[in-house]
Amino acid sequence: MSDFGPTIRHLRTKKGYQLSKLAKEIGVSTGYLSNLETGKTTTITLETMEKLNEKLDLFPSNPPVVSRNSLFTHRTESALSKLTTLEETDKAAANYLLRCLEEGIDIFEDKQS
Repeated sequence: MSDFGPTIRHLRTKKGYQLSKLAKEIGVSTGYLSNLETGKTTTITLETMEKLNEKLDLFPSNPPVVSRNSLFTHRTESALSKLTTLEETDKAAANYLLRCLEEGIDIFEDKQS
């Protein structure tokens, strides 16, 4: 159970959830979720555990097979999630990064043809 809190935090950030947003979606306070992640509390109801599992896939029934392709997919999905979160707080920065990616792909494609 000592890794439970850090696991929640890792999965939450990997999926692009802000602490307050996830807390609201699962029906707990931000302080409670923070305390759960840091190990200041270990008390959790079955209902909260089920909601966390639903949002974060804490207990996957079929763990993903890690291959080069799935690692790339994971990285792109993680980048998209982070970019989407950034867009909510800093549209200019998010658009700049997206434009850099698009232009970089265009340059690479031009070199290939």
